Amino acid sequence: MKSPIPVLLLLVSFLPTLSSAGTRWSDGIAAVKVIGQPDFTSNAGTNTVDRLSFPEDVAIDPVTGKIFVADTGNNRVLRYASYAALANGAAAEGVIGQSDFGATGGRNTQDGLFAPSGVYVDGAGRLWVSDKNNNRILRYDDAATLPDGPLADGILGQTGYGVSGAAISQTRLWNPKGITGDATGNLFVVDALSQRILMFADAANLPDSSPASLVLGQENFTGSGVATQQDNLFSPTAIALDATGNLYVADTENHRVLRFNAAATKSNGDDADAVFGQVNFNTGVAAAGATGLSSPRGVAVDAAGRLWVADSANGRILGFDNAATAGNGATATLVLGRPDFTLDAAPEVSASRIDSPYGIEVDGNGRLHVCDRANSRVLFFSPSTFQPDLTIGAKIGSQRGAGVINTSGAGQKQITVTSGKRVKFFAFLRNGGNAIDRYAVTSEKPDSRTDIKVYRVTGGRANVTATTKTGLHQTADLAGGAASQYELQMKAKGRSAKEKGTFKAFLQGRSLTDGASDRVLAWIKNRP
Repeated sequence: MKSPIPVLLLLVSFLPTLSSAGTRWSDGIAAVKVIGQPDFTSNAGTNTVDRLSFPEDVAIDPVTGKIFVADTGNNRVLRYASYAALANGAAAEGVIGQSDFGATGGRNTQDGLFAPSGVYVDGAGRLWVSDKNNNRILRYDDAATLPDGPLADGILGQTGYGVSGAAISQTRLWNPKGITGDATGNLFVVDALSQRILMFADAANLPDSSPASLVLGQENFTGSGVATQQDNLFSPTAIALDATGNLYVADTENHRVLRFNAAATKSNGDDADAVFGQVNFNTGVAAAGATGLSSPRGVAVDAAGRLWVADSANGRILGFDNAATAGNGATATLVLGRPDFTLDAAPEVSASRIDSPYGIEVDGNGRLHVCDRANSRVLFFSPSTFQPDLTIGAKIGSQRGAGVINTSGAGQKQITVTSGKRVKFFAFLRNGGNAIDRYAVTSEKPDSRTDIKVYRVTGGRANVTATTKTGLHQTADLAGGAASQYELQMKAKGRSAKEKGTFKAFLQGRSLTDGASDRVLAWIKNRP
């Protein structure tokens, strides 16, 4: 009698994906998405619906996740879909400051902008824009749904729409740049050429042209002196708040970042509480390495309390852990835009290089959004993820288990019916993370009734049964998305081959970086 033809039994699992992936930031990792350019190697600035020209800031709507970019060179703010909906080079869905995507002229009207340099979206979905060359702050309500070319709903820093002159007072501004706010409605503004930070309390409810309620960097609302001291600034550019209300100021020409603890409770002209990039408050020297800064122009703080600094003249982003408690001259622990803290010659435009970064923002998933100003683009960086993703199939082209991550094998099981014949299973161990990783590969059977052999296919066919049984087998280094192929062979052993039964085995991969694991199951149903 002929042996029955092996029958492939398909199992479909509706269990949710369970991810044990580890995440961590790594020095010099590549960006995962780009907008403003069609790809990671282009950098021509222009004024179309999908291009940018020297963007200086980026903000995220905390409710809808939509992304707003200060497209400074085109005198407009562009609104994009949320991160998940964006592909590289995605078109904007809305424009503010211009009537359409083809217009670029700077204007001081209620619907115009002239070199917008800072953007911030508050918890109620209001967009605040630092309209730099018009020396004013504009407010746009319900920003996520605005039509193209909307009228502003409020104004600070000017006596009204249609004027743009600068002044140094409690109600006027001179070249405003960075902007942010806290959960209680306080709005903080970098008034760059007045060398100060202004706070407008309960800003959304203020009448137009209302006065500021607090000034930092100057002793009063009429001062504008430049200094390198604990209570002074020199061409500040950007600001950020952490969860407890500490304010971080990119003091650009002093080549430092200042921290003002509980900023909203300060009095006019109060001292800063810590300095990054300098060893003390009386030095302002440009430097590199893990402790130096050169013309920082962007700051952000993530949920872990890490301070991110756009170290503009050094072409990199630095990360400082535990920023709220760090002392003067703290050492950065992370660097993006360069492979390490040693400055090398910047090569051609790529996904891992930055040229003159400005505004930066962190979203609710810990992703970093960076305005790569000189390359006219916004880059998105995600923490490195380390996750093996095993698949298994009776054929190479019919794999199951992709994206199903667990160590039980649920949803990643291959069953084949045989009659005492050796059965082949084809497995792929894929790097499901976004950083280079290496994996330990383990094979196992629950009892002695099964004969199991494992062959490595990628890198030259080799029998690796012995090392997989001991867990000593390792893959080569795999880049994100790359895979190593294996062949798992099973057969009912000895007298068991003549008996009806189900015989099991598994193949498991474990990240050598952080131990994240994934497993696939191989079952043969012996039907003699």
